Amino acid sequence: MRILILSPEFPPFQIGGVGQHVSDLSKALVNEKVETHVMTYKPINKPYKLSEYEEIKGISVHRVSVLNLKVPNPYIGIVQFNIHLLQKIVSFVKEVGLPDLIHAHDWNVILAGIAASEIYNLPLVCTIHSTVKSLGGTEMIETPIGKYITDIQQEGIRNAQKVICCSYAMAQELNELFHIMRGKIEIIPNGIHIEEFTNISKNVISDLYSRLTEEGQKKVILFVGRLDSVKGVDIIIKAIKLLNIPSIRLVIAGDGPLKKVYVNLAKGSDIIFLGFQKRYELLKLYKCASLVVMPSTYESFGIVALESMAAKVPLIASSVGGLAEIIQDGYNGILVPPNDIHKLAEAISIVLNNIELRQKLIYNGFNTVINKYNWLNIASRTIEVYKKVLSSINRK
Repeated sequence: MRILILSPEFPPFQIGGVGQHVSDLSKALVNEKVETHVMTYKPINKPYKLSEYEEIKGISVHRVSVLNLKVPNPYIGIVQFNIHLLQKIVSFVKEVGLPDLIHAHDWNVILAGIAASEIYNLPLVCTIHSTVKSLGGTEMIETPIGKYITDIQQEGIRNAQKVICCSYAMAQELNELFHIMRGKIEIIPNGIHIEEFTNISKNVISDLYSRLTEEGQKKVILFVGRLDSVKGVDIIIKAIKLLNIPSIRLVIAGDGPLKKVYVNLAKGSDIIFLGFQKRYELLKLYKCASLVVMPSTYESFGIVALESMAAKVPLIASSVGGLAEIIQDGYNGILVPPNDIHKLAEAISIVLNNIELRQKLIYNGFNTVINKYNWLNIASRTIEVYKKVLSSINRK
């Protein structure tokens, strides 16, 4: 089976979580003997110096160069990228041959996926990682860019033989938005590579741990994610200020449009903004943390939840979306109401001071990711979707 995956990002170039998901899925597909090609964006800016083609752990990665033009708005930029992506697909077919199936990840690449599917009469699978609601909250839905993204997603869903999403919450949201035909949606969660976390020794993180904890004098609370309105960064900052405990330090790993707002909000408190972290640096950060907090007002899934469990770090998260499906309150994590500063502050204090509870959350969280969110299982379920699609096409 030859699969062509389209993705707007792929490590080391990453903006959100799609690139890591595609990388992990592709590795798992290769391990299952699937010929896997990933077509993705080739960044032109430093520090990235990436070739247009390379093989990474058995994955054939094809990067798409885009003309370095200043576009007047994001709509034109996305169309421009998809035109170049389609040109790359045409070249790919000439040089490598037809894939059995195209798998498009996220709205940024759906237009090229639809076009290639129609040109070559190929089946199309779309994974919808997020909607406008999760990108910018409910207020973004009625904006021009919000409507644009939603329209593209609707076309992708209409043209795809199968639509994959990561949680029941996301499936419900897609049904409410797009009224998808029964049986078209497949729910397959994100996964985690446990060995990424277990392979990091104390020696590797010793300097970072000493610096962040001031030689063990401070407990690090870690936030990982985009600095935007739906991730609840303001809620965790206000909760830390409310606690006002000198032995606690909040470390924020991520970047985004509201960074300046949050930096100003954090003034006067022991809060460090580290910016976007490359994968290995992020793994080390998890190992330095005493607690991970996800105060999101919306999450379609929440990969950070799995990462904290794999790193054996206790987790507190909002009881929203996919997070409420991953976390069993008091068993493998703690759930709090969204936007509730006082409840979040109370939960932080309890988890940091209750050793027995911490050990319980760590033990059960680690077993959760081993048993439910391993990539071997997820790859097998994805391959089954591919087979269903190919079988239905062959019967016609």
